[in-house]
Amino acid sequence: MSDFSRKNLFGRISSAEQLVLMRRTVTDDGCGIRLIEVNNGSGLSYTIYPERNMSIGECFVRGIGIVPRCGKIPDIYTGLFASAELAGYEFTELAGIEPFCGWRGESYVMEISGEIIHRAADGKMLHRHRTISTAMGKNILTIEERVGNPGGKDADFPCGFSINFSWPMINESVWLATAEHRITPLNEAAVSGMKDWCRIPEPQKDFAEEFFHHDLPMDRDGMAKIMLINPELKLAVSVKFAKAALPHLFQCKQMQENKYMLNLLPGNSLPPSLHCTSDFSAPVLVPGESTGYKVIISFEEL
Repeated sequence: MSDFSRKNLFGRISSAEQLVLMRRTVTDDGCGIRLIEVNNGSGLSYTIYPERNMSIGECFVRGIGIVPRCGKIPDIYTGLFASAELAGYEFTELAGIEPFCGWRGESYVMEISGEIIHRAADGKMLHRHRTISTAMGKNILTIEERVGNPGGKDADFPCGFSINFSWPMINESVWLATAEHRITPLNEAAVSGMKDWCRIPEPQKDFAEEFFHHDLPMDRDGMAKIMLINPELKLAVSVKFAKAALPHLFQCKQMQENKYMLNLLPGNSLPPSLHCTSDFSAPVLVPGESTGYKVIISFEEL
């Protein structure tokens, strides 16, 4: 079934909750961490961790786990969408969570919004409004964010969306596909691995992490796109992002045994986890200024 419109479902189900799920829970394993579980009823399910800056931990497509997980609690290196603390801001707080489930026109939407506030000891402040959404019948996950400077001092705002994939979403049959563009290796290992930047090898004991910078072109809608194609799973995932606000795409290949993952990071500056000599400094917001970001992750059958 591919038609999940309100018109087609009328009379077939008594409630949309018969097909979809959005549930707020707290773990009972001694940690007491809040979770928001989402299942869009058509193959995509994921878990949001509010206390981790609304990161997305577990993610399943057609019941297949596709992202790296290192234990019960996600850190900045695991999960589908990892949101770390901002460098230079010592204090972070979650101001609130607003879930929404309901019809918007013919689409049933599941949406979670939250307010994240970053403060620094020197008085800098950033206010972020983040929304994560999907819809019944569409295996598409959208992350939107509005970042503003409500303080009285200029504030730098390094912004990146760390998107991670692991086995079986990545394996030796997988390749990355993009439009023609400029690729820059950011470390010595990447220089040696340039010819195979788009391929995934089998796990290797002594693999040196490779960091690349991609200057992707944008389409008529201002979006840049990279695709990960997995013929074994008959599944492709595309990552699209607003190029003007997120001019860079960083790629990290970690193909070590027991640390087998691919990280794609659209961003406006170099993430702290990538150590290189290139200068990708973060932009600055003046008091009262704000800007917006958008990332769309789509899972498609081949």
